[in-house]
Amino acid sequence: MLVVSMGCGLGNQMFEYAFYKHLCKKYTSEIIKLDIRHAFPFAHNGIELFDIFDLSGEVASKQEVLFLTSGYGLHGVGFEYKTIFHRIGEKVRKLFSLTPQTMKIQDDYTEYYNEFFNVMPGKSVYYLGVFANYHYFKEIQYDIKNIYKFPTIDDLKNKRYAEKMENCNSVSIHVRRGDYVSEGVKLTPLSFYRKAILKIEEKVKNAHFFVFADDVEYARSLFPDNDHYTFVEGNNGKNSFRDMQLMSLCKHNITANSTFSFWGAFLNSNPSKIVIAPNLPYTGAKYPFVCDDWVLI
Repeated sequence: MLVVSMGCGLGNQMFEYAFYKHLCKKYTSEIIKLDIRHAFPFAHNGIELFDIFDLSGEVASKQEVLFLTSGYGLHGVGFEYKTIFHRIGEKVRKLFSLTPQTMKIQDDYTEYYNEFFNVMPGKSVYYLGVFANYHYFKEIQYDIKNIYKFPTIDDLKNKRYAEKMENCNSVSIHVRRGDYVSEGVKLTPLSFYRKAILKIEEKVKNAHFFVFADDVEYARSLFPDNDHYTFVEGNNGKNSFRDMQLMSLCKHNITANSTFSFWGAFLNSNPSKIVIAPNLPYTGAKYPFVCDDWVLI
């Protein structure tokens, strides 16, 4: 049995599920499950990926998770499920930084570990990570694009945004602030956006920029408020995914150091799209969230 940890925000969940789908395609004779309760209990809006994209996956039980991990590095595995041997083993492993042999841990969640796909037949493994690297699903990227289909836009405001994006040389700009500020994550600097906009304007005639932000007033302070810019507003809480959907409808994309805007750009179906991303990894990580053919600044 193989079990993949899953949680955090929507962008991270999409990386985790894409990795899970690649495992499912590679190991067709194995039982492969998702752990949606114990590794990352701080999902912003719950495991919203299932509802948004109408997806599913077999969910591992607490007992199965505990069997593979002894509770190592996890949250939310109930005390009542741990025998005295589990509890002693967990303390010893944490004291000496020992990882259970049945676990594969992605220490840097932007790093690609090829050995994650080298599993002996019949061996049980628990994967702990976010797998926020394009190469974890590069081989099945077209499958991933097909399963991440957004629901039809049915509200007037977002319909108008979508129509405007279709009828102009639309370019999304994503500004991530919000929890990045409270968590001390380095923000994508204004200098990046200025360079990216200039590069777009060199290649795209009459570009119109659609600005997406979790702090719209802050974003308004960064960019001109004129006929070349539209500030997208109103998609909050459970409706936040609509911003990702609208980003994917733009013809070109300027991303932040965010998994959310990675997916907005990745799911853009324009064959001649230009995607510009900051060469700025998430704080504490090694690699930025990019695909091979994107422009890094």
